[in-house]
Amino acid sequence: MNVRLWVRPLRIRYDACLVEQSSAVIGMPLLAQSHFWSLLFSALLLVGLPIAFWRWARGTEEGPVKLSMKAVLTLFWISSIVFLAAKEAVGLALATALIGGLAVSLVWAPTLGGMLSDGIGGVYTGGSTEIETKPLYSYAKAKLNRGDVTGAIVEVRKQLAQFPEDFEGLMCLARIFVERQNNLSDADEILERISVDPRYSSGEQVAALNQLADWRLKYGLDSNGAREALEGIVRRFPDTEAGYVASQRLAHLTPQEMLDERTHPKPIEVVEHLEKVGLEPRLNPHAEVSPDTAGLRAQQLVDHLASHPQDFEARLELATVYNDHFARPELAIDQLEQLADLPNQPAKNVVHCLHQIADIQVEKMRDPAGAKKTLQRIVELFPQSAAAEKALTRMNYLTLQSKGQRPGGLVKMGSYPQNIGLRSTHRRHEDPG
Repeated sequence: MNVRLWVRPLRIRYDACLVEQSSAVIGMPLLAQSHFWSLLFSALLLVGLPIAFWRWARGTEEGPVKLSMKAVLTLFWISSIVFLAAKEAVGLALATALIGGLAVSLVWAPTLGGMLSDGIGGVYTGGSTEIETKPLYSYAKAKLNRGDVTGAIVEVRKQLAQFPEDFEGLMCLARIFVERQNNLSDADEILERISVDPRYSSGEQVAALNQLADWRLKYGLDSNGAREALEGIVRRFPDTEAGYVASQRLAHLTPQEMLDERTHPKPIEVVEHLEKVGLEPRLNPHAEVSPDTAGLRAQQLVDHLASHPQDFEARLELATVYNDHFARPELAIDQLEQLADLPNQPAKNVVHCLHQIADIQVEKMRDPAGAKKTLQRIVELFPQSAAAEKALTRMNYLTLQSKGQRPGGLVKMGSYPQNIGLRSTHRRHEDPG
């Protein structure tokens, strides 16, 4: 008997068993991995579909509750058909499909029809997104232009009935009261209400208080009332540009005595005028201020700044007096540095002060290096701005300016008499480079 013929089939069967076992071992991780992804996909469907359906239903007219009931009815119909088909009740499954399909179609017909019509009509109408309604004051302005003040007030009040907190409408109504009816009390009440109502922004409250100060000065001749409104801005918005601007207005507010003179003017005394006015030197408007007059003016400015330390114009004038009439450029630079360091002021004020400092350093102190550092501060404070570009351009001409030359201009040769005969020369103020 041939042994090889008997062993060979056994070996083939053994190899086949090994292959089957190896395939089973290798396939187990693949089966577990595919089972994991199927579970994850099912979980996402179970969670994601209801969320997506709810978000979509919230944007429809029917609402999520009504559409959810329709979805539950539809799922019940589909599951019934599947259940009957599994039980091999073919006739009953077909009847359920036909009758239930008719009922489901009737239930979903309004929803699907609305979606279809909205999609087609939205191409021409812009969709079903609601446009935010805003008050319209064009009718009121048109009537106001025709002189119908009462009709304009009626139109504004119609809009305010729908939008009672509208800032534009309240300001429009207050402006009609004070400018067309000379009714400052009602306008004052409206602006006072805006200024203390937290529902309005800080910008709107500041605008109301500034307008209130203007109207109290112009129509009420009430400097104290205007001061109260401006002090309200400084007190409530201390570290803002609005507070800084209000403090500047307070420093130059018209005194109440001057406003009282408008209603009760003082009699004007007629005095005897000098003859030969044209030859009188002290009437020359271009004559330089004497040292005594400059000292008096400087003292007035110092006293004023003691009460209003942030007054930009007064401190700038004091710096000019120190530089031009007392030859004290270091005092002038000190005043300008104080101005440049004031908080919450417009950038143009800072740039102006730094340019003035550079002028003094070049023209009075002959220090172009110091002037260059001052101009470099503008570049660092306001990079990539027009002021920075101007400062960089001016830095290139500091050497010429320190020698008394203007870039691209003419150089004066020699000195000439200031007064020839009876002709008076006008002092020329050169532009800072």
